[in-house]
Amino acid sequence: MINVNDITGIMVSLEVDKRIVLYILIAPDGIIKRLGDGRADCKETQAFIGRVEPGIFKELKAAYTQEMANSLNQYYEIHEIKGQLCDLKVMVDVNGVEGYTQFVYGTASVGPSRDFADFAARAVSLTNPWYAEQHRIMAEEKAAKAAKEVNVEKKSWWKPW
Repeated sequence: MINVNDITGIMVSLEVDKRIVLYILIAPDGIIKRLGDGRADCKETQAFIGRVEPGIFKELKAAYTQEMANSLNQYYEIHEIKGQLCDLKVMVDVNGVEGYTQFVYGTASVGPSRDFADFAARAVSLTNPWYAEQHRIMAEEKAAKAAKEVNVEKKSWWKPW
């Protein structure tokens, strides 16, 4: 059994019909990787890597209870899966030793236990401001690149400046 205070990394992933719709990896120093928003219809393919305030990791770690730790390395599958196939994994790293809890269920059937569902939702809400900012930055960069390409096309071939 682990002590939740010793957690040194957290990962939450959700696949719907074998397509990743959420992936969050966060470390104590604030290093983060995130893809998707967790919605079944999420089509995002761009993962962002960066850094958030270390307090976000601490807050998420505090939401991981000892009861959840007691379910480490357990696999739960709903027998009557209805709707799209979902696969939720919550993994923690304790000083280089990883453990996870996995839930396989359907979008229209009973899902993961409330504590794990709430934990995944908390991971999303804590990282949403950073994730939204990354999307904003990417959109600005694309717009700037598109504007630059338009300006290049307007120049005559004999006027390089």
